[in-house]
Amino acid sequence: MGIQDRLIEKRIHKAILSHKGLKQNQVLLKLQKIFVFIDEETTFNYEEFRYLRAKLQLDETHFTFLTYKQKPSTINEFRGAVVLRNAINWQGNIKTKEVKSLLDANYDLLLDYTTADTIYKQLILSKVKALLKVGYMHENAGLYDFMIDVSRKDIRVFNDELLRYLSILGVLEVASNK
Repeated sequence: MGIQDRLIEKRIHKAILSHKGLKQNQVLLKLQKIFVFIDEETTFNYEEFRYLRAKLQLDETHFTFLTYKQKPSTINEFRGAVVLRNAINWQGNIKTKEVKSLLDANYDLLLDYTTADTIYKQLILSKVKALLKVGYMHENAGLYDFMIDVSRKDIRVFNDELLRYLSILGVLEVASNK
């Protein structure tokens, strides 16, 4: 592990501690702002987004998308910002103003649909200010408030489990018809 990785890991750890401290006096009553984090390999597509949006009974204005990419490309299925690997410097600072402003905003829910666990994605996740962070089962459990243990390719099962847990937490009333 190099110096860069150690510096970034320190930033991740600091952000996780800050996140836990921020949430102590806040209660999530209703979903209004949702941050969706995807990458180039994510199988989360517009059809799955429509399904989730309908189940949450929210329109597109309640969602913010951030796509992580290794290299620039012209294809981006969702409107929203793109963060490239080279937009993160060796100290773990994000150089893009648009991405910084997204990460500085407050959200009710973060949904992580990314497929590969890299230190750069972990850094971004740790910087998102959300009352509730949900993702796939991960080695670094501190990144999320709860994790769903399903295949990263099985988006529908992930979304159904998410909706079930949000209902249990009292944040969402979900109709039982699937």
